[in-house]
Amino acid sequence: DKAKLDRRAAAGRIEDRLRHRYGWKKGEWGYAWVRPRVLVEEFLEPEAPTPPPDYKFHCDGGRVLWCGFHYDRGRDVKVQQVDRNGVSITGVRLDHRFGAGTAFVRPPEWERMLEIAETLAAGFRMLRVDLYCTGGRILVGELTVWPVSGFSDAGLFNRPGFFGDIAFDDPRPPLLPSLGPQAVPPSRRWHR
Repeated sequence: DKAKLDRRAAAGRIEDRLRHRYGWKKGEWGYAWVRPRVLVEEFLEPEAPTPPPDYKFHCDGGRVLWCGFHYDRGRDVKVQQVDRNGVSITGVRLDHRFGAGTAFVRPPEWERMLEIAETLAAGFRMLRVDLYCTGGRILVGELTVWPVSGFSDAGLFNRPGFFGDIAFDDPRPPLLPSLGPQAVPPSRRWHR
């Protein structure tokens, strides 16, 4: 409710966030070179009392391997992993902070969502594409090379096909597979 917004407090929170570089705290070093900014997004009116579900498509080489379906945000977040066909993947939890979900229903826009995720992921060794689907509209939420901030004990890394051909012993970052240290000027390599 915008009428109840404390604009002074909100401005203070925004200014505080702008003073800190994101990425160092959780080891997501690639974000440290992104200049902090404020992005104002469209409010997505939920079709239910909770925010719309979040579809997190995990892609390898531009192909969706599986999707994390996040729902009941703002209350008791639950996550269900499904394959690219929308079939539930049992026994897998990437982030144990969230409850195990069972409510996934393949939306009518599913094939179009796969197409959008794969288009956005084209050219990346690994990319997670987050989409929302509400009121028949598909919207992009986030693109990241660090799902769960790069930390997970879910065992997916040992499951054949879950991360395609990504070699996790390869020291090159998934975002910049062909670039070496020359890609970042020496003065910016470890700047906070």
